[in-house]
Amino acid sequence: MAAAVKPSPRHLAFARALFRLGCAAEAYREAYPAARKWTSQSVRSEACRLRKHPNVIHTLERLQRMSEQITVASITGELDQARELALRAGQAGAAVQASTAKARLHRLMDAPGATKFHVDVTTIAVAPDLARLRQRIDALTTAPKVLEPEQA
Repeated sequence: MAAAVKPSPRHLAFARALFRLGCAAEAYREAYPAARKWTSQSVRSEACRLRKHPNVIHTLERLQRMSEQITVASITGELDQARELALRAGQAGAAVQASTAKARLHRLMDAPGATKFHVDVTTIAVAPDLARLRQRIDALTTAPKVLEPEQA
């Protein structure tokens, strides 16, 4: 396999504009300002050609991975905040929902091939003190392998 060549500044500009705009012709015009004077057919043709370039493909894939990581990280943070607020308010059900949403986001639950877990929400909801409740919820989100898989 050939070594990856560093993308040119225009390839990077095209890939970034394509990622942002979603339209190859518009991205091409943005990365190559002289193309604004070209016919639409010429711009589309060159944009299509450039879109297939290995450096552009690699850059688009990298941007997509970064976008997904940022999204998962930000949603995880929001769910952690929601869980903390629920715990402080004594809302065990809401805390469990936030933990469940976080587990699903990280594909620990309800994913094809994933082990499905049965969580006894009633037991958690009647925990006598907040510290014990917090420990139980943390155990659900940080160590799902401790739970017994649901019997088929």
